[in-house]
Amino acid sequence: MPVLIGGRKGLWKRIEYPPTARNAGIQGKVTLKFIVNKEGKAENIKVVTGISPECDKAAIRALRHSNFIPAEYLNTPVNMAFAFSVYFRI
Repeated sequence: MPVLIGGRKGLWKRIEYPPTARNAGIQGKVTLKFIVNKEGKAENIKVVTGISPECDKAAIRALRHSNFIPAEYLNTPVNMAFAFSVYFRI
């Protein structure tokens, strides 16, 4: 399985809570589905469950700037589908 380098805390450091969403009191879970490629980068990111366009974009942006240890099969890095949830709380 792919492993997020820095864990969820590292991802949260890259997320900027959109001011418009914060002021509107928008909270919830954004679930993203994507492929972790052989180089450990997220690609083909899609929102499965979103809460607002601004929060969805912030989660995608943070994931694009994150690195993973790629999945391996027989000690060889492989592409793998993965899902991840990001929680926005005020």
